[in-house]
Amino acid sequence: MKLELVNPSDKIFFEADDELTAFLTVILLGDGKYGANDEYQKTIVPVLIFGWRDYFKEKFGGEPEVLLEKNKEKIKKCLKTFKIEGKRTSLNNICKIAKEISKEL
Repeated sequence: MKLELVNPSDKIFFEADDELTAFLTVILLGDGKYGANDEYQKTIVPVLIFGWRDYFKEKFGGEPEVLLEKNKEKIKKCLKTFKIEGKRTSLNNICKIAKEISKEL
């Protein structure tokens, strides 16, 4: 699925195999500071600045660390797809950070 990263600056798109992969990927990038919408602007990953763990457990029925470990390859693949549309305006180079995290997993 093609998704847009909800963030305060740049228009960034990425691909995820499913909602769980999208959620884990976005959480790894921003710990709740970012969200993701699909191509119809439906919220797939809400911005959860004040805590995401309870929401995660309720939605996916498991511990994030366990599901992250089980889905590591999907998440790596997802992180490698981050692309910015237009020029980067933010000091945070989110696409570069995504690629760096993919190498660390």
